[in-house]
Amino acid sequence: MAERPVLLVEDDDVLRGALADALRRRGVATVQASSMEEAAGMVEGGLRPGLVFLDLNLPGRSGWDLLRTVLAPAPGRPPVVLLTAQGVDPTRLRQFAVDGYLPKPFALSTFLDTAQRFLASDPEPG
Repeated sequence: MAERPVLLVEDDDVLRGALADALRRRGVATVQASSMEEAAGMVEGGLRPGLVFLDLNLPGRSGWDLLRTVLAPAPGRPPVVLLTAQGVDPTRLRQFAVDGYLPKPFALSTFLDTAQRFLASDPEPG
């Protein structure tokens, strides 16, 4: 899998921790953020994730705000997979060039398969 870490942006501490642990057991480095602001600060500070799992309903500013700012569609942006319990209009997914969508609740195996699929296609940074 890729050298660059997975960024997990999820405000549910238990879920975020379980997902991070599952990725680590597969040898995938992870970085965790519990808010849009925390994730934005990491990316602005130089974090270059290979994949981002992004919850939309976050305290403070939403996941959509992260997609409007530091994760706006641009060359070199990592794949972004939304994790959300709310329905999402396909037009919005296209507007923000979202690469995937996992509706909550999802099976851990589905999450891991999704991560593996995107990380396997991640080009080496350079």
